[in-house]
Amino acid sequence: MRFEELGERRVKNISRPVRVYRLVPPRAPEARGDQKDPRLDGLFEELQTLEDSQVAQAVELQIWQLWTQSRNAAVNLLMRTGISAMERQDYAAALISFDRITGMEPDFAEGWNKRATLLYYLGDYSGSLTDIDKTLALEPRHFGAYSGRGLVFMKLERYDLARQAFEKEKFDIENQKKFIKGKKFFTLHELLMLSTVLTLQLQRLCYFIFT
Repeated sequence: MRFEELGERRVKNISRPVRVYRLVPPRAPEARGDQKDPRLDGLFEELQTLEDSQVAQAVELQIWQLWTQSRNAAVNLLMRTGISAMERQDYAAALISFDRITGMEPDFAEGWNKRATLLYYLGDYSGSLTDIDKTLALEPRHFGAYSGRGLVFMKLERYDLARQAFEKEKFDIENQKKFIKGKKFFTLHELLMLSTVLTLQLQRLCYFIFT
């Protein structure tokens, strides 16, 4: 416990002034964003116990939002700029943003992960794997990085290593069936996410059939 002194006060029936203190409540863990955010532990624990796929998806989204945040406002701006450039396939502009992020904040896992994704699109698989390794060194729970590692190894026809990566990442066919079932409408973000995951599942299926 911690106390803060408020100064001396006159108290009735006491001739001398007395010092007055107040109890200072303990500080909550600092909410900082990135892979060190204290809220992530609780979200991952919650994710392990959820059976409702839509609730699980909402928790996953919270995890991604925290991963993508930095306490550095300039890094956050570069992250938004880089993602926007990558979405419109302006890969040169995206690379400038992500290069600057990894230079400014080398301990920010999502900066490496975003650049790994971009390098995958550019066909630089060796560079992508290097950045994935840096991502996982900073955030070993990064399921997106494991998924990306599997995709890279598929491109390299290293199916044994691809299988190991896919076994560590968290998506599976049954979860996607639960997510789709009962859904009448999908947001653009959900469609993009689902497309990525289903592509991954198709590649995994091809691996199991042909190896």
